Amino acid sequence: MAISPQPHRIGGDEARRNTFASWPTPDGLAAWYEFDVSLVGEPDPRTGYLLGIDVIDAAARANALPILGEALSGQSREPTPSLLVRLADSIASELGPACDEVRWRLTPRHELRWTRPASSPLERTDSNMTTTPSTEIEIQIRERFEFAAAHRLHCPDQSDQWNRETFGKCNNPRGHGHNYEIEVAVACRIDETGEAALSIHMLESIVEEQVIKRFDHRHLNEDCPEFADRNPSVENITITCHDLLSGPISSAQGRLISVTVWETGKTSCTYPAN
Repeated sequence: MAISPQPHRIGGDEARRNTFASWPTPDGLAAWYEFDVSLVGEPDPRTGYLLGIDVIDAAARANALPILGEALSGQSREPTPSLLVRLADSIASELGPACDEVRWRLTPRHELRWTRPASSPLERTDSNMTTTPSTEIEIQIRERFEFAAAHRLHCPDQSDQWNRETFGKCNNPRGHGHNYEIEVAVACRIDETGEAALSIHMLESIVEEQVIKRFDHRHLNEDCPEFADRNPSVENITITCHDLLSGPISSAQGRLISVTVWETGKTSCTYPAN
């Protein structure tokens, strides 16, 4: 979705001429967001549909665009948890109980995620808002970071030949480097004010202190005690990052869901496994 400051663009009622691009087409400067709306249920035995994609798309646009337009024209333009809950509640109330999850991609590296609470189905009370966020509502923050590091895959209790056969080029005695990407997924409970104790900025600070400063531009085998007795495979790097982050995130009133580390664009590891 593209959200423009001009009121007539927010409604999105003009003809759509490019089905591949964001819509409504922005006039000048605009905010751009992606929403993933997930439904769970049994498909209709005749049509094979759970719900038509056109219905889902129309519900998302009809409910999200006015709320986002209002937020962008207001004093505070922060992507707050309460705004996510308001957006998700509005979309889910129109689509019904099959609507299980709404993901709001703020940027290609930042994401907020709402999952339907286990209790109390949603009921629309007016055209703008449905329910008031309760202490039982939980959202997810997902954010990607990067760090550059060198490592050598080597098991000192095995022969040099075994290591060369097992790890190939990754056993180079001088090591080799990667531009690692790491995604941290955190659950945050919404309080009675509609906000979460753990913000995106707090998460960034924790990851910076616990992971980036520790591993960025380091040789993992030689510079980092975390890998003194642990081979720095992508699996072990992921587990280590998870263990380093779990306590500080818990202290900030969040719950670490998972950590994913990409060693290359084709190789990644997630812990715990989803």
